[in-house]
Amino acid sequence: TPPGVTSSLPGNGNLSLTLPSGGRSERAEAVLAASFVGVAYSASADQSWIEIENPTGVMPATIRFRANAANLAPGTYRSTILLRT
Repeated sequence: TPPGVTSSLPGNGNLSLTLPSGGRSERAEAVLAASFVGVAYSASADQSWIEIENPTGVMPATIRFRANAANLAPGTYRSTILLRT
């Protein structure tokens, strides 16, 4: 994790990022289970400040996304990334 950014992925599957002020964009990743080999997926976010780098693919896979804070005021923001198979 880059300096100034914290992330966590507890057992409930939630990812938490803390970005420093200044409009930085930070990258995070989530790994999709290898037990679903060959299953196609699509991913989408419900907030425009979450940018998914690889919104479609085949499992096993690592979903890469960015939290882009460039246009966000300081505060707490939440988004959901929906995975479909």
